[in-house]
Amino acid sequence: IGADTVVAHRGAILGKPKSKEDAFDMIKGFQGDKHQVYTGVAIVAPGRHRVFYEKTDVYFAPITPQELEYYLDTANYQDKAGAYAIQMDAAKFITRIDGCYHNVVGLPVGHLYQELKQMEFLLHGMLLQVQILNMRFIEQVQLTHHLLF
Repeated sequence: IGADTVVAHRGAILGKPKSKEDAFDMIKGFQGDKHQVYTGVAIVAPGRHRVFYEKTDVYFAPITPQELEYYLDTANYQDKAGAYAIQMDAAKFITRIDGCYHNVVGLPVGHLYQELKQMEFLLHGMLLQVQILNMRFIEQVQLTHHLLF
């Protein structure tokens, strides 16, 4: 299972910020507006594969310059698409989401479960023969395993 997440805002695709200034511009752009989070997922096994994506709309409240500076001084935004993690400090800025919360975290758990079920990787609620290809997602896959079973 491999997955990666990007953020789209007003027609631009945003990855991870390159600097604090880049993060500032991303979050400032989101405030009082909505953006989209897309996660692409690939499941590959001998003789079969499946590729899908999930989209979630995320709405940010207006943010004061002081709040934004404090966030950037204290939060871990460097390795996050869109410069934020919904499950951490940025949650206080998010007023609403339309779609899958776990997609914004980085792995759309419900959609993944349904795809694995259709591919007959699940037997009596147990995950069979799945190898993690992208080590960056071990934490999310462990969370997924907890949520799925």
